Amino acid sequence: MSAINLLGRFYIWISVVGWPGLFLYKWFLWTGIFISPEKNLVVVMTSDIWDTDPMIETNRIFTRIKSAAVSEQALPVNAVGNQQMKEQVRLAHSSKMPTPQLPVIANEISGRTYRVKKTGLDYSAFSLNFSNKSDVAVFKKILGVETVDISIGLDNEYRETGNYKAKGHWDGDAFISLSEEVRDMNGIFCCILCDYDSIPASSINP
Repeated sequence: MSAINLLGRFYIWISVVGWPGLFLYKWFLWTGIFISPEKNLVVVMTSDIWDTDPMIETNRIFTRIKSAAVSEQALPVNAVGNQQMKEQVRLAHSSKMPTPQLPVIANEISGRTYRVKKTGLDYSAFSLNFSNKSDVAVFKKILGVETVDISIGLDNEYRETGNYKAKGHWDGDAFISLSEEVRDMNGIFCCILCDYDSIPASSINP
């Protein structure tokens, strides 16, 4: 039996119907960033409110914070941070790149099904499939008796599968995937970004 690590980190942008001007960014275990363009206001906080009633509590807290803001003077310009942000945006939108040679480990894990030991994700097992002749990998999520195949671009371009789009690359022996999922959950529009690199998982087939 072989084992690999898979880590899920979730970055969720939410725009809520009925709450104009409210945009939420939720990070796994739940750091929140609230943005109000109307007030030119950004609020960052850490809380466990997601464990109670997330949208009601989040909206209530943000509404009170927004109404309490009295100064419209912006923070001093952070030239270094601004440049770093621009560089990250540039990298995220960079054009198609040549598909690199797959590392040895890609062939070792390709096609194997792995059971996830402990996770807050919506699946209990998965497999990754790579081919030396392809610029696309396939991430197969196993949800009970159902499976979902998600294509992952290996050439720095996203591949779309339904509401998902994903791209990934190898960093040494670690495969890093960035995916986006757009949902409409009862008027809550989400763009969910995930990257994976290390939740314990063990192989359940040769």
